[in-house]
Amino acid sequence: MTITLTLLIASAALGLATSFVFSVWAIVPVSLVIAIASAILLHDHDFEFAQGVSVIVGCLVTSQIAYFAGSLAFHLYGAASSTHEEIDGDPGDDGEQNVRGKDK
Repeated sequence: MTITLTLLIASAALGLATSFVFSVWAIVPVSLVIAIASAILLHDHDFEFAQGVSVIVGCLVTSQIAYFAGSLAFHLYGAASSTHEEIDGDPGDDGEQNVRGKDK
């Protein structure tokens, strides 16, 4: 029971941290790491196949829910600059009209 709760909390923390730093594509390798690490830990703690699979699925769902919640909170209440935005040289939504030293 303790290992299950620990894996769920760690999965939620990884999903939340991923949402604040990376774009949506980063959840794919994070999910892979969660699944493999959970499988190894559950096998070491003598979980049966059905129990292990249900815990791994729970960890993956928890991670993705935490990613969605963190991403939603970041966009609703987030900072002025986002690490999700790609740098393309074009002004953002807030504009760059008053940049000193540039000719208009």
